[in-house]
Amino acid sequence: MRIPLRRFLFGLLLVAWSVSGASAQESLRQAYNDSGYKTREEGKYVEAERLFRTAIQEAASAQVQDSTLADSLNGLAVLLQYHGNNYYDAEQLYKRALILHEKFSGADSANVATTLGNLAGLYKSLAKFAEAESLYKRALAIKEQKLGANHLEVATPLNNLAVLYESQGNYAEAESLYKRALAIQEQKLAQDDPSIALTLSNLATLYVWQGMYSEAEPLLKRTLTIRVQKFGADHPDVVSTLDNMGSLYTRQQRFEEAVVLKRRVIRIQEKNQLAEVTAPAGTMQELAALLEIQGETDEAAKLDAQALEVIRRRPRIGDTTEALRLTKEGNTYFEKGDYLRAEKLYFFAFIRYELALGPDAANVAQLWDNLSRAVAKQGREKEAAVYTRRAERIRQGLGK
Repeated sequence: MRIPLRRFLFGLLLVAWSVSGASAQESLRQAYNDSGYKTREEGKYVEAERLFRTAIQEAASAQVQDSTLADSLNGLAVLLQYHGNNYYDAEQLYKRALILHEKFSGADSANVATTLGNLAGLYKSLAKFAEAESLYKRALAIKEQKLGANHLEVATPLNNLAVLYESQGNYAEAESLYKRALAIQEQKLAQDDPSIALTLSNLATLYVWQGMYSEAEPLLKRTLTIRVQKFGADHPDVVSTLDNMGSLYTRQQRFEEAVVLKRRVIRIQEKNQLAEVTAPAGTMQELAALLEIQGETDEAAKLDAQALEVIRRRPRIGDTTEALRLTKEGNTYFEKGDYLRAEKLYFFAFIRYELALGPDAANVAQLWDNLSRAVAKQGREKEAAVYTRRAERIRQGLGK
C-alpha cells in the first residue's frame, strides 16, 4: 500500500524531533535518503526522485555541505541517468557528490568508490571509455586496498569494469571479471541473493552477444527465479529479465516462446502504469516484429503503430555523434564477417538515432536495413524480412 506523502513526511518529522538542532536536520535528511533508496529499489522512481530532491532542498535551506547531502546527490543522479536520460544533470550531481565524499569521508572511502563507479557508468553510456575505465579502476583499487581482493564489496567494481570491457568488445576480459565477481558473491552470499542475480544477468548478456545461447539461457532462468522470489512478479528487474529472455528466444528463432514473454513484459508495464517511464516502445516493436513473422499482421501493425506513437511523443534526447560512431564500427565488423558483433553495434546505434531523431528519420531506416543484413547473414531470414519492410515503410512515408 502506498503511504500518502503528507503522512509519510509527518512520520519523518517525528523521527527528527527525537534529536535536536543540526542532528535533527541531518536525521531528517538521512530518513529522506533511506526512503528514496528504498522506493527506487521498489521501482517507484517518481516518488524516489521527490524524496531525494526534498533532502537536497533541506540541506540547501540549512546551508549544509556533508556526506548525507552527497548521498542525496548520488541517489538523484542515478534516477536522472537511468530513468530520465538526463546525462548532463546526472554528471554534475555525481561530480558534486564526489567532492563532498572526498572531503568528508576520505579519498579512499567506500562512499568515494561508489560515486566513482556511478560517474564511470555515466561516461560509459556517453562512450567516454578512457575516462570510465580510469574511474572504475580507481574504485576497484580502493575496495581491494581497504577490504581485500576477495571481499564481497569488491564484486561491484569488478562487475562494473566487466560491463565496460563488454561494451568495447573485450569479451574475454569481461567474462573473467564477471566470473571472479560471481565466485566472490557465491562464497559470501546466499544463493538466491539479488546481487548474484545481477552478475548472472550480466554474464548471460555477454554470452548472448557471442552467440553462446545455450550458456546464456540457464543463467537467465536462474536470474528470473531469484528476482521473482525476492522482488515479486511485477518488479522492474523481473521485467528486464523477461525481456532479455524473450530477445534470446528470438535469436534462437523460438518465436512462440518469445511472443509469450514479450506479451508478459508489456502486461506488467501496463499494470504498473509505468509505460512511458520505462519506455517499453522497444519491447512493443520487438513483439510486433515477432507477430509479423508468425503471420499475425493486423495485430503487428497495430502494436507497431502504438510503439511509434510513444517514441514520437518522447522528447528528442542527445545527438547523433555516438550513433554514427557505432554504425561505422558495425560496418567494420560486418565487412570482417563478425555479423553478431555488427548486429550489436547496429542495435545500439539504432536506439541512439531513434532517441535523437525520432522513428521516421532516414538514419533510422538505414539502421533497419543494416540490422536486416546482419541477422540475415546469421540465418535469421524471417527477422531480416521484417526489418527490411520497416525500412521501406519509413522511406515511403508510411511510418508517419
